[in-house]
Amino acid sequence: MASPCIAADDDDPTQPFSSPIGRDHIPRCIDEAEANRDEVHDGVENKDDDVTLSDSSDCDTETAEPNISYQNNAVTWKDDTNQTQHADGIHLDIYLDTLTNTSLFKLYCNIHHKGSKAKGQKHTIFLFIHPESVRAITLNSGRSAGPSSSKPSRQTLSFSIVQQPSLIIPKGYVLESKQRSKGLLNAVLALANVTDFSIHLNSSNITIPKQTRLESVARIFSLNFPHNRPLTNKRCANLESLYGGRGGEVANLSRDVGKAPIQADLPPSYDEPQRGQVSNKRRRIDYDVTNDKSPTVHDDLFKSIRSHLNGIESRICTHIDGMEGRINTRLDSIEDRLKQLEDKVSDALDVDRDQYILEEIGEQLDDCITGVKIESEELFKAIDDRADMTIERLEQEVNERIDQLGEEVKDSTAELVEESLKKKLVNASLRIDGSIFLDI
Repeated sequence: MASPCIAADDDDPTQPFSSPIGRDHIPRCIDEAEANRDEVHDGVENKDDDVTLSDSSDCDTETAEPNISYQNNAVTWKDDTNQTQHADGIHLDIYLDTLTNTSLFKLYCNIHHKGSKAKGQKHTIFLFIHPESVRAITLNSGRSAGPSSSKPSRQTLSFSIVQQPSLIIPKGYVLESKQRSKGLLNAVLALANVTDFSIHLNSSNITIPKQTRLESVARIFSLNFPHNRPLTNKRCANLESLYGGRGGEVANLSRDVGKAPIQADLPPSYDEPQRGQVSNKRRRIDYDVTNDKSPTVHDDLFKSIRSHLNGIESRICTHIDGMEGRINTRLDSIEDRLKQLEDKVSDALDVDRDQYILEEIGEQLDDCITGVKIESEELFKAIDDRADMTIERLEQEVNERIDQLGEEVKDSTAELVEESLKKKLVNASLRIDGSIFLDI
């Protein structure tokens, strides 16, 4: 009923991938690196492609085929009013073990936690789709989803399930998101309440083997193959292994979703001056000219500024997420190369390995892992600093523009009032009794 996602909390240590520095590698160090890596990442990317082999949640990938992951996909579904809704930035992991006839599907994304004071604090939330709840999965090739897509076609996986996906969150976590990821959170909450949706896969580098794996998934879960369907893989669906061992839980939407206050705070009451008190305030004169134009100008200005700022913030977040994805891809590629190195070393060395060589390899791996962690932390810090500086500069420019427009509105109002008074004085007439009559 649910879909798998990877726990990628920012409060966990940076994933300790090693780099290809020597020709020697030992299983012990690789196992430690993989164990630490599972705390923050749920998929091992296969070279530079968007499709990656998934080893999330302690799943055994050696006997699984296919076992793939797609990053940054688009998802479409129908809402209660039968209107098509669209969301980008949703990741998909597919685990299918043909030997044990087990499977699991995971949809996931990163949400910036509203209650966190740390920069970049994120939590991964999952949608688990268990194979027992799948009615059918179809694979189609069609036009790209979303108005911003420039690709002519995309592979689309359409899910039809009999039970809504399970929303998985960290234990004790309240689903409240910062503004930058509120759209993603709303999309996941909407998907948790539907039984039919389509995933438009990010297939920019898709190859024939990857296409074959997708076709295998669609064939096994097609309407023409109702018998001997895979069962849920217990190890992949184990919630206790998520979030760096802290564990996850199935969200109770009525309890775990943050709610806005029922009534906003009322403005302070206005106390009228008591009888006998003298007020130094002058009565404001209402002018029809300013009342007709000033509010409209301000409303249009604020709407334009708000829309512009939202667009800038969205582009900054997309750029940061893209850089993070490229870094993770590079680290995953390094780990693949280390695994290949391990196989070569295991074949070349005798069973009785020299202890000195093992210690030397271990020290080199530790140095490499530490160096990668430091470089990654410095890069993410630089990205956050640039984003903060950009936002502060934009806010300052907007405030200056608002002040400038306010002064222009005041000057325009004064000129209109002065011109109106001049016209009325010109049209004034002098009566016989000596009084002056203003023709208003």
